Amino acid sequence: MLDVFNKNRKLSKKKKKKKRVSWRYRKEIKTKEVQARLQRQQEIMDNIERRYHQTKGYINKLRIKYEKQLVSAISLIFCIVLAVMVNNYTANAVETKEIIATPSPVPTMTPSPTPTLVVEVEDEQVFNISDALEEALNRNRDTIGYISIDDTRISYPVVQRDNNVYYLKHTFTRDTHKSGAIFMDYNCDVDSIRDGGNYIIYGHKMMNGTMFSDLINYKSKKYFKEHKLINFDTVQGPMVWEVFSAYATNPSYNYIKTKFRTDESFKLFVENCKQKSIYDTEVIPTKDDTILTLSTCSFEEPNYRLVVQARLIKE
Repeated sequence: MLDVFNKNRKLSKKKKKKKRVSWRYRKEIKTKEVQARLQRQQEIMDNIERRYHQTKGYINKLRIKYEKQLVSAISLIFCIVLAVMVNNYTANAVETKEIIATPSPVPTMTPSPTPTLVVEVEDEQVFNISDALEEALNRNRDTIGYISIDDTRISYPVVQRDNNVYYLKHTFTRDTHKSGAIFMDYNCDVDSIRDGGNYIIYGHKMMNGTMFSDLINYKSKKYFKEHKLINFDTVQGPMVWEVFSAYATNPSYNYIKTKFRTDESFKLFVENCKQKSIYDTEVIPTKDDTILTLSTCSFEEPNYRLVVQARLIKE
């Protein structure tokens, strides 16, 4: 009986031992599975990180590539724009230089075969009009006078419109051209020119020496002494003007003021013009004088103007 009991006890111990071994094995298997799963997850994460860095590097390469292309494109556009500007400037310069060969259609003043025109005004005075002015009147109804300076290229009809824009880019014959025409400020009433005030005449300074280009020479006192007088004729008759001031100024100075309310304001205007003059002409207009102001471009600074002013010499 005891032997049977002992035998059963031994078998029970073997079963328990077998069960303990089986449990440890399962635990080890589970641990290995967990570790394998963690390892796979780590490999996946490493793979994702590697792909991220690869993508980031590729994007950086693309960014650098396109930045270079963008810089190249901007540089190319800048060069093209600069080339176009230079080409336009060169073309304009060449065109301006060729104006001598193909001058703007300013009328050639030849003696008219018709008799000198005679004009009667209200006060019964009779004036003879020069042939040049007569021909200009026949060709353009906007003509109000004729200006010339001896021994210069300045010899042109003077026109006037209801604005100061049209004749900036239209010639005497109304053709579109950058040389424009010689024109009087629309605020001036040429019929009252002998009654006082300031009468402004504008003209471009062309590179070929036409229009009002010769006015630039008045910066020299020697030139002034040799060209003191200006001829400006209207239908009221021939008029001679004596230069009293020449200067360069910016448009902020109101040298184109046409009317003066008092003698004092006119006197102050003349004094300011005299002070701005490059040299002393020793000519001082009085309150009874009429001023003629010639204006053209000057290149000391952007938008500067060269101004030559003269007073009417009364007979």
